[in-house]
Amino acid sequence: ARENPTGALARCQRQDGGVMTIAGLFASAHDGDPSASHILDESALQLALGILSAVNVLDPEAVIIGGGVADADRDGHWLGAIRDHIHRHAFSAAGKSLRVGRAALGNDAGFIGAAALGIR
Repeated sequence: ARENPTGALARCQRQDGGVMTIAGLFASAHDGDPSASHILDESALQLALGILSAVNVLDPEAVIIGGGVADADRDGHWLGAIRDHIHRHAFSAAGKSLRVGRAALGNDAGFIGAAALGIR
């Protein structure tokens, strides 16, 4: 028999019909669920390492993160973790000074861009 999991992550998943959403994951971590916090911490590290790979090739001044994941990170903790990992693991001066920010338009950027194409 399968156990009924407890905790904020499991509760959030049950409320959303068995589907875990990114907003639910962030809410669960905010509520103190250690599994949700671990998932977000690990995703921040992995994304930071991927960004550093791109920094080595492209040498950008900044990286802007948008979409639903950036919108769900209301307190900026996840974005701050990405920034910290990038600065900690960077070998180059470009990586150590890289600015990491949140997209101003968030998850609506695609819709706004599509609407702008129609206006031309």
